[in-house]
Amino acid sequence: MFSSFFLGANSGRGFCSFYDELINLQDARAVYILKGGPGSGKSSFMRKLTRKADALNIPYELIFCSSDPDSLDGVVFTTLKT
Repeated sequence: MFSSFFLGANSGRGFCSFYDELINLQDARAVYILKGGPGSGKSSFMRKLTRKADALNIPYELIFCSSDPDSLDGVVFTTLKT
């Protein structure tokens, strides 16, 4: 049970960003930032988390990279506020 989004895109008016609307930081229980170079496993790790969430029936939102739709920029576990 998931939704998927692109939070940024190029448009006729330039780059549109909705990253500020990703999660309400005042209500969040936790925010984790993954940092690493290309191919270091960030997207793979997030996909592994979503498989576990599927098994536990935890809803989530996938945030895809606007320049590479096969790459994840983030995952929000809505009911966990994470």
